[in-house]
Amino acid sequence: MNIWKSILNNLKKNNSLFNVTKSLLLGKVEIINNKKIIIYLDLENINYLKNNFLIPLKKSIFETTNKELLLDFEIQNNEYYFLKNQEYFLKKHNVDNFYIFKYNSEIINKLDSFLNNKEDKFFYFWGNSGIGKSYLIAYFINKYIHTKKIIYLDTNEFIKKYYEFTKLKKNFLNLIRIFLTYELIIFDNFQSTKNKKKINEIFNLFFKDSANNKFIFISNIKQDIQKDLNSVSIFKINEPEEEDTKNIINNFLKNYDKNLIFSKEAISYLTEVLGNNIQVLIDKLLKIILILGKFETTKIIDIDDLNKPSIKSEIFNNNEKLLNFHNNQQIKIICKKLNFKPEELLENNRKKDIVLKRDIVIYILKKRLNISITNIGKMFNKNHSTIIHSLKKIEKKLENKDFKKYLDNFS
Repeated sequence: MNIWKSILNNLKKNNSLFNVTKSLLLGKVEIINNKKIIIYLDLENINYLKNNFLIPLKKSIFETTNKELLLDFEIQNNEYYFLKNQEYFLKKHNVDNFYIFKYNSEIINKLDSFLNNKEDKFFYFWGNSGIGKSYLIAYFINKYIHTKKIIYLDTNEFIKKYYEFTKLKKNFLNLIRIFLTYELIIFDNFQSTKNKKKINEIFNLFFKDSANNKFIFISNIKQDIQKDLNSVSIFKINEPEEEDTKNIINNFLKNYDKNLIFSKEAISYLTEVLGNNIQVLIDKLLKIILILGKFETTKIIDIDDLNKPSIKSEIFNNNEKLLNFHNNQQIKIICKKLNFKPEELLENNRKKDIVLKRDIVIYILKKRLNISITNIGKMFNKNHSTIIHSLKKIEKKLENKDFKKYLDNFS
């Protein structure tokens, strides 16, 4: 039994204002001679518990251990803290849910080449949120962790630890030297260093003291780090293409429940409507499977099953996260079929053919994909009345049989 986790859960159960955070879960406890319990945590969490939940914490310890124990706190060993953070990261990003396809295979090959080339020291890759960067790096760590000494560092946690050392007037270089005993040092969420002069100075000290270490940086944005580092390899990981997204959906569903078989039409439908943000896509697939339930025998799922109200409300909702126009797979697919560039839709272009295509896309998003007028407005940066006007224009044009046939064939 994980005593510390049980203590936190009891504390949460009895205190609605208490939250079990990831950093709290990284703590550990030691019970000495059945008389004393020591909780090992970082300074920030120690102060958080002492100042806000000390009495409830003591009660929770008693409920969990059934012993009256003296309570003490100690600041956690910093290396242990980050290694537990790495363990948590790998557990969360289970490689069973990672698939190698066209869109990510190139960067995997480049990472392999980087790690096996003695001359290469720095590798930086970036891409939009939700495209699988964390799963990719978890796959990479698992591939080499038994042959290389690797440490994964969340840049946000690294920065927080720096400020903790500063507050305690401790030498942060001592912690850096511990990290430099690892062959490969991975910094995730490196975008957190942007516009932080002091933090960048610390990183420069880090790199200056390094000898045979290799560094990988993962970011949501492209940063100009070449001025600080020599011979850094920079690579962008692109969003999955339509075929990649279809393969991800297909493989995930096949591996999840052997009795649930989705028809080709159902897979194509999900590919079009779920978008290419893998994080959101997997979350929605899990919800769909949960609603469908367990089957003792083989069950074929087709589009009619997916169009049931209970499932449709999970596929489409008013809090749709994929409102970013440029990262919206539905719009990309529609534009591909219309044979023009998606960015044309955002231009204040009043040419009749562009306006018509924009109106058609708006109509399909609303009428065929059930996306709300408010969310469509956010996608196109248009007000409510403009979207309604576009819908009315298309509804009027649908009175023309040829246009109706064209639109029916298109969608």
